[in-house]
Amino acid sequence: MSFNWYLIDSPYYTEGDERFNFNFDNGLGLSDVLMDTPLGSHITLCKGFYDSDTGLFDTETETLGIVQNNAPDTVTKAWERQLLVPIGTLLDYKYVKCDGNLWLIMTKPANNKMYEKVSLYLCNYIAKWQDTNGNIIYKPFFVSNASQYNSGEVGNKTIVIGYNQLLVYTSLDEDTVDFNREKRLFIDYNTTNPLPYKTTRVDTVSYSFGEGRVLTLILTENQYNPATDNIDLMICDYTSPAPTPPTPTNIEIIYARQPQIRCGGSIKTFTANTENEITIWSKVCTADQEDYIVLTPDADDSKKCKVKCLANDLLIGSSFRLQCTDGTSTGDLLITITGGI
Repeated sequence: MSFNWYLIDSPYYTEGDERFNFNFDNGLGLSDVLMDTPLGSHITLCKGFYDSDTGLFDTETETLGIVQNNAPDTVTKAWERQLLVPIGTLLDYKYVKCDGNLWLIMTKPANNKMYEKVSLYLCNYIAKWQDTNGNIIYKPFFVSNASQYNSGEVGNKTIVIGYNQLLVYTSLDEDTVDFNREKRLFIDYNTTNPLPYKTTRVDTVSYSFGEGRVLTLILTENQYNPATDNIDLMICDYTSPAPTPPTPTNIEIIYARQPQIRCGGSIKTFTANTENEITIWSKVCTADQEDYIVLTPDADDSKKCKVKCLANDLLIGSSFRLQCTDGTSTGDLLITITGGI
């Protein structure tokens, strides 16, 4: 059992205060288990914006942990695991990648003075919707059936319509905090005739703990609207983006979501929207920013440049300019350095 490996056979404390030796022994013991035994698993702690194209979050940190309950006794427990890591590891992370799966952290990290522990739920669906600015948001969901024993239909002799309810857990963050009862989503792996669902219950409190809050949703089967629902994109109530005005003399630099990068976060790719090859990518920044903002032009595609801001909290809230040229036209973009989730 997991509680046996840290027991000490022969106490040797003599100086009257066992705390230092206790902390030393339990930290060293857990480290030995993680690194030197088959119990230790490679995991990735994740938070921030999720990019469905790459499967990456804004912030990802690789570490070691012990994943428990890998052989569940019942079907209903197949989507649940426990994770043990050194104390102070989990902080405000939202998700865990392990063994090719993505897991939502469901509980507040708690410790028994020897290791930190959380419960995980398997993310079995990536939901899509548009925010108020028309940006497409992707969010990993844990989805379970909330209407297991009904007939799947409701109505009278005149008309019968489908009826199903889903229970959803997902990260409560800047993308989901404004969820309301009118939000409609496709939740279906059938992409030919997918079922749309309408949000009928929103709970931001029940699973709240510090900065690692979890959003609970009840989604009820809804009717497909051919005038607004886009099956090709699997987005309900889709709004087409406004056409971008032409820029004949300047190169537009395009990016995902907002013109921002996170301090200490992952690499973000910026792309020059031009038919010509880009000859130079450059930055205009302050002396304090110079050593922390790293540009890496793509070796295979001159129109792409990867930008990263190394960790330095003093840079949060500041801005710099990303520039490019194809020898004739130029591109210029103001980028803000953010902190946050």
